[in-house]
Amino acid sequence: MKKLLLTVFFVIPLCLHVPYLINAWRYSRLDQFDGIFYLVGIISFIFSIKKEQAKKCDYWSLFLLFPMLF
Repeated sequence: MKKLLLTVFFVIPLCLHVPYLINAWRYSRLDQFDGIFYLVGIISFIFSIKKEQAKKCDYWSLFLLFPMLF
């Protein structure tokens, strides 16, 4: 539950920038493939929610989130 609340809390600022992101993905050659990183982030979030285990870290989802840092 804590993970879900934190995710919702951190997604709110991202939602405020969606019009800029759509414009950048549409018209910028450098940014046109950035949506792939958001897709990978959503997939890793789904896997981390499905396999939520007590007292165990889900390293697989962290591995998928590393491209978003770059």
